[in-house]
Amino acid sequence: AFGSVTKERVEIIFEGFDSESKAWLPYVFKAAVDDPHKRPTWFSPYHYRLDWCRWIASCRGRYANGLQEQWIISLVGKLLEGDEGVRKLLARPPLRGDPFEGRAPPEVVRARLFAYKFKTPPLRAEDPYWLREHVGDYLPQLTWGMIAPSLFQWGFIPSLFDDADDDYDSGTSYSPSQ
Repeated sequence: AFGSVTKERVEIIFEGFDSESKAWLPYVFKAAVDDPHKRPTWFSPYHYRLDWCRWIASCRGRYANGLQEQWIISLVGKLLEGDEGVRKLLARPPLRGDPFEGRAPPEVVRARLFAYKFKTPPLRAEDPYWLREHVGDYLPQLTWGMIAPSLFQWGFIPSLFDDADDDYDSGTSYSPSQ
């Protein structure tokens, strides 16, 4: 069944905005198709869970929408926090899974959709394994303030409200550093 789930290989690429270089930097997963120069991997009989979940989410193809997936918004929250547990699920050296490792996490994360096709086998180390084309956006640019109310509503973070009067108090709202 999994060999014929989709006719086109569309993958989700998560990116954080680097305010120093003013560039979007991609997060690289252990086994997923993301970097066109990364050699295809084969793991059997097990899958890396985050890579596999990301692939399943992308099976909706060019029309996939991450705003409909609670776990995706939670993952974005963890990327914005620089969560150590999530960083361990990303690729390790020599691949740079978390482009923000060793420094502050990004303030903005987005996700884009790319269609991938195999290229002819590479003849040189700098030749890619995949050809890819940007085919749409999976998530708009998201900040902590944009996703925190949803994360609270779904029970992923502590209260956003002051217990004394149950009115929203922006001065006591939860932030990733808490």
